Amino acid sequence: MPAYSTTVLDHFQNPRNLGEIDLPDAVAEVENPACGDRARLSLRIVDGRITEARFLAEGCPDRKSTRLNSSHA
Repeated sequence: MPAYSTTVLDHFQNPRNLGEIDLPDAVAEVENPACGDRARLSLRIVDGRITEARFLAEGCPDRKSTRLNSSHA
């Protein structure tokens, strides 16, 4: 098993911005067919600025924990 950094483990155990936005202004979905990792990003945009971001991800822990892990708005 790979040794994950404490930062990666923290984001895996305590995800930031996890979930979906009801009636988002923008949505993006990506999938890596080689390994099956998938991610969906939904955004709320007000006056040209992102005011809220949420994501859903499926895949191995290091991919899930490093996707959109910032809690900064």
